[in-house]
Amino acid sequence: MKKKLLNFIKKVMFKYNTLESFLTPTECKELVDYSLDKLQLKKAEVGGNNADIRKSQTAFNDYRIDFPKIVKKLENKLIDTIKIKGYELDFKETKYQFTEYKVGEFYKWHKDSDKNSSDNIIKNRYCSFVIQLTDEYTGGELELIDEEKIIKFKNGKGNLFIFLSNLLHRVTNVESGTRYSLVAWFTLKPIQNYKRSLI
Repeated sequence: MKKKLLNFIKKVMFKYNTLESFLTPTECKELVDYSLDKLQLKKAEVGGNNADIRKSQTAFNDYRIDFPKIVKKLENKLIDTIKIKGYELDFKETKYQFTEYKVGEFYKWHKDSDKNSSDNIIKNRYCSFVIQLTDEYTGGELELIDEEKIIKFKNGKGNLFIFLSNLLHRVTNVESGTRYSLVAWFTLKPIQNYKRSLI
């Protein structure tokens, strides 16, 4: 009985999901064109020297200012998709990262959440999400590990990939073209005056 219950919990508990064609090709192009024109991309870093772990260029930006409809659409979709009893999704500390991977660039296996981090934002990240903005490249696959199995997310321009931040994941080596994506994370916060029950 206990084993059946655990298996049931595993099935209903959110781990990862793909929402295909979440953004239109036009929305994707607008985000890419804006980001390449307005932002200054810099070499991505993970702590100190990370040349063996990650090769890509990134820039953080508050897309709420110039793309409020897209951000609202995204937050609403996440709220509709992920339900955690007694908690609500918290986007207050969400920072959007525009990422560029050129040929030969990658991000090896890593987690977005680290309970031992001195940075509270990283420590408390609950969920990560990635929007694929282009598909004119080969390689550059987003993969994660779930119960020792490698899960490959289905490529597609405008696809929204959502997964728990404590799951190991990677972006494989880009073989041709350039991969652009929008990456971010959110936390959870308790619902005030939430009435707890056993049901």
